[in-house]
Amino acid sequence: MICNSCKNSKFKLLYRIKKFPVFWGAIPKKELKKIKSYPFELSFCKKCGLVQQSKRLAEKIINKVYTAEYYNCPSPVISGMGVSEIEKFIEFFKRCKNQPGKILEIACFDGYLLKRLKIYKWDVFGCDPCSSTNIAIKLLGNRRIKRVFFKKGVYPSESFDAVVFRNLLEHIYNPNIFLKDVSDSLKKGGKIFIDVPNLKEVIKLGGFGLFFHQHITYFTINSIRILLERNGFKITNYYEGKPNLFVEATKTKKIKKSKFKNKDNKILNKLSKQSIFMKDKALGYFEDKKINNIVIFGSSALATTLIGSLSKKQLSKVKLVVDNDTEKQNKYLCGSNFKISHPQKILNISYDLIFITSHFFSDQIITSLKSLGIDISKVKSI
Repeated sequence: MICNSCKNSKFKLLYRIKKFPVFWGAIPKKELKKIKSYPFELSFCKKCGLVQQSKRLAEKIINKVYTAEYYNCPSPVISGMGVSEIEKFIEFFKRCKNQPGKILEIACFDGYLLKRLKIYKWDVFGCDPCSSTNIAIKLLGNRRIKRVFFKKGVYPSESFDAVVFRNLLEHIYNPNIFLKDVSDSLKKGGKIFIDVPNLKEVIKLGGFGLFFHQHITYFTINSIRILLERNGFKITNYYEGKPNLFVEATKTKKIKKSKFKNKDNKILNKLSKQSIFMKDKALGYFEDKKINNIVIFGSSALATTLIGSLSKKQLSKVKLVVDNDTEKQNKYLCGSNFKISHPQKILNISYDLIFITSHFFSDQIITSLKSLGIDISKVKSI
């Protein structure tokens, strides 16, 4: 194993799962048996502190997930889920005070962000291989959106004033090559805008249900700075948010490969203990003898992780799985035989607990439960 940033080969183990499905969340019933599980292991580079998978799968296995018709994250355009996080990013983007120009979003998904940036006079373009890109095409047109993986040559050199990639860099197998390709598509002095999970916040949350095969690398501001400077970018603005880290960086002529050191050692060493604590907290509800009928709210990575951690006896307490996202309803929670229903179905059953399996959308979910007239005293989250 070699560090994705500094090429060091000395690592320390942080987190391990014996088996975890290559896909998580909601999938059609006919695809259930096709989803394979593999070991998952996370370590950090002793030299620069970058956290990455130390037993990563072949890239072609992961790419099949992204291009599968059943690959679905919540669509902000359709469901409204995730809009608040995109709006946080837009506020950061606006604070950077760049003059509108030609902008590319790599992994543009359903086109929500591009549509918003268009309001601010940006000339918007996007690419993404996933099926939800069809939504972006309907919003912005075939000329502006390409349903392909980004790489050098997809767009002419020095085409864009700015390039955005949200929730993408953590998925990239070779970030050095990716950043060089991005640099090629940028004009001189062009900007990149990055949105990645903030590892400091992930550690505070314990990591349980937040690690999976699709995320190859995890960043702090220190580790992302080293990676960017080694590839000819200088950070000009950043915001360490909850849950994500936002970065603005400028293309420079300098490739910095001077000495650097791991500044995150203390927080990284907390991860293993925090993960065990959060897992025990979640399983505690399923071990409680007074709780026998449980509704799981959210077909997330956390839900898939939780289901895989339950014993048969604990699993028998799950009476219903629901989700607000209409794209997920009537599909099945990966790793289980639970059909995902509309939250209104909660009103038709007897339950002791509604357990929210979302680290980041709990407030939105609680608001939607209140609108259904549900007793919030029976609602818990991790």
